[in-house]
Amino acid sequence: ELLLCAAVVCTTHGTYQTFYYSQTNFLALLAVLLFWRSIDSIAGGAWIAIAVFVKPLLALLAIGPVLARRWRVVVGFGVASLVLLLASVIAFGPATFVDYFTRDPLTSKPDWIYSQPTNQSLLGLVLRATQTTCSGAGCVLNPVFLGLALLMTAVTVVIGVALTRAKEAHWALSLFLLLGLIVYPVSQLFYSVLLIPPALMLWQRRGRIAGGMWTVAVVLAIVQSLAALYAGRQAVYAYLLMWLVIAILGARLAQGRGWPLRSSERLDVQRA
Repeated sequence: ELLLCAAVVCTTHGTYQTFYYSQTNFLALLAVLLFWRSIDSIAGGAWIAIAVFVKPLLALLAIGPVLARRWRVVVGFGVASLVLLLASVIAFGPATFVDYFTRDPLTSKPDWIYSQPTNQSLLGLVLRATQTTCSGAGCVLNPVFLGLALLMTAVTVVIGVALTRAKEAHWALSLFLLLGLIVYPVSQLFYSVLLIPPALMLWQRRGRIAGGMWTVAVVLAIVQSLAALYAGRQAVYAYLLMWLVIAILGARLAQGRGWPLRSSERLDVQRA
């Protein structure tokens, strides 16, 4: 299992890009995985807070515990956030701290950041596809983007709540993680390293999916290929495909029956 995980991490294009662009994605990945291991505890909530301070898009991970009323996680998130905020005031000073929260985050960024080829968010995809010229808040308020983002968010929340009630919290976590990669306006191609947890979850549950390990292997191969295509400049399609797969499987898993699930779970590795 350790060798398999190492192979997945080392062959993921996002791993190479994280080193190439000197990004903090591995810290974000670590925080996500530690929350994954402590998904119902106060410590898990603290790891969400740390993940958010590394990559703001991971704030969506807090939606699941709030909707599921897992108050220990919410308390851990709140307390850790306050501690980190206090540490920020001490480290950077009150003036910098206040400026960070009062400065307009949209107008402070150059306009091209929303449509540049490395931007692999839904917003970037829409702006490039429609060749829309915009600036500041006008980019983020694009009606096509807002409509699609709200639709995906609504679907994710409905399925996420159903999964939580079915005691499939890790599936819900994967769904919210993928939603963050898609709707965060400046999601970048090197964020694809965060596809690893949902990918390994699919492989772990391959015996429950119609077609077994072959179905999962083909899906993951396509996702990884899209994330690497044109030096990662098609990664948004990898995010969308993985979200769609997790959403469809999650909806059926919450119901507990029906295609694309098998009637009973078995491990393909025993037949391989």
